[in-house]
Amino acid sequence: ASSEEPRIGPMLSLGIRLSVEHPAPKVEPVRIPRVVRFGLPLLLASVAALVPSRAQEPSPADQRPTFKSGVDSVTVDVTVTDKQGRPVTDLKADDFEIRESGKVQTVQTFKLITTDDGLDDPSAAREILSTSDQEREVARDENRLFVVFLDDYHVRRGNGMVVKEQVAKFLRGLSRHDLVAIATPLSTIAGLTFSRNPDVTSANVMGFVGRKYEYTPMNALEQRYQDLPPEQIEQMRNNIVISALSNVCQFLGSMRDGRKSILYVSEGMSGSMPVGVRTTGSVTPNIGSARSDSQTFFDNTSQLLDIQSKVFREATRNNVAIYTLDPRGLTNFEFDVGENVTPQDDRRIVQESTDLLRVVAEQTDGRAIVNRNDPLPALQQMVRDSSAYYLMSYTSTLAPRDGRFHEIQVRLKRPGLEVRARKGYWAYSAEELAAATATPKAGPSEEVSGALDDLATVTG
Repeated sequence: ASSEEPRIGPMLSLGIRLSVEHPAPKVEPVRIPRVVRFGLPLLLASVAALVPSRAQEPSPADQRPTFKSGVDSVTVDVTVTDKQGRPVTDLKADDFEIRESGKVQTVQTFKLITTDDGLDDPSAAREILSTSDQEREVARDENRLFVVFLDDYHVRRGNGMVVKEQVAKFLRGLSRHDLVAIATPLSTIAGLTFSRNPDVTSANVMGFVGRKYEYTPMNALEQRYQDLPPEQIEQMRNNIVISALSNVCQFLGSMRDGRKSILYVSEGMSGSMPVGVRTTGSVTPNIGSARSDSQTFFDNTSQLLDIQSKVFREATRNNVAIYTLDPRGLTNFEFDVGENVTPQDDRRIVQESTDLLRVVAEQTDGRAIVNRNDPLPALQQMVRDSSAYYLMSYTSTLAPRDGRFHEIQVRLKRPGLEVRARKGYWAYSAEELAAATATPKAGPSEEVSGALDDLATVTG
């Protein structure tokens, strides 16, 4: 294992690319952890904020990267293919036109990034065995980066048994230039380590166990909310997954400017739990209420989308594409005959969760792999999307400070070709910039100090 300290100050590609001094996560000598790895070592400050008894929004001042310049620099990756779907790799910067709010922007940096199977690359034959190995390999443009996010909170046990075989088969077919990390909702960022060994990553995926509607606690955090009603547990799980996806996007953004991909394996979230759903492991059984409709913990689907917009922001700012994989395959129902759920509620939950998976992919420049019993062709397309693309940037002449999404249009002057690019970026608000450039306080925040005090009392 290397004794080098992680380098400080990697460039964060944040959609609006921010030249940021930000400490890289300290990664132990790389040994890929077991997939289903739960327990106290997680992002305690983030998760504690989700528990009802400690509901707090983290202060912007608690996360203070130092902005140097380039706040208004927008990074865009563009894929160009011909009519047969083959990548076009002979274009120049002058062949593209980028508009923001109808105004033409000047392309300032331009680079073609291509990736092959790595058979002629001697460095691609080496295993990643240390922190310095990982830092070097993830920074190389010729290496594709994938995180397989196994959302056990939103995958039924039976569906998980099928999808893990499919994902493991896909991973075994990857090349030496494909670096893969495995994550779950309660994984630690420090444990998010990359491997180019397909046997290791596929073996880790085979340990995946879906736990949808199963509430038997697997760690101290889950014990804290075990006595909540099932609909509140589902709300907690939604929040944890959204926070975890956002953190993974931020972590990937600290590595390099180029395209990164998350394979989000999930049956999707829902804003309600129908009466009659069979649950296990919770102190409070799901016996329903006097109402005949669902137990709603979000007012409507749009409210759940508003909460998920945190993921959209971080994915766009960090140049991460999320590909959603629905383990249910081609299905018209969610619940089996042993559950007392009305057909109307069943159809609504299937439609709502599937639509949300599509939105996540669309908003992050990924693809939704839904209603497919064989996802392998779509997974191979995910690899092709990262195999040949143009990475370019421009400095926005509008310089927005409103914290909102701003559309951009990428056009190609050469006819007969298909262009695929992000639809826009999320601007930073004046408050975010002020908080990021403020002088940091000495010492950890109260949330971090409290979390460390809790850990000090744990034995075993």
